[in-house]
Amino acid sequence: MRAAHSGVIRRLVCIGIMILRLREPNRQRAFRVPFVPVVPLPSIAMCVSLMCGLPRLTWIRFVLWLVTGLAIYFLYGIRRSRLATAAAHGPTSESRSQKH
Repeated sequence: MRAAHSGVIRRLVCIGIMILRLREPNRQRAFRVPFVPVVPLPSIAMCVSLMCGLPRLTWIRFVLWLVTGLAIYFLYGIRRSRLATAAAHGPTSESRSQKH
């Protein structure tokens, strides 16, 4: 299952690198990936090819853990959100002082 998870993460990172390079080409970066999109595109292709070879049981487990993790993340976020608590309790003195 780690292979499926790490493949998805690597693919998302490669896609994110390409998107950031297109949208914000002059942004200051601590590290620059060389030869964009020559490096990210083959990386994405290799991740997809490796992930296609994974057994079905691995994908089922991955999807179950992904859904469980997203459910916990969003349920926690709904209850602990600053926006939700601000809407429920009205504007605080902190938020009023920031507007002025």
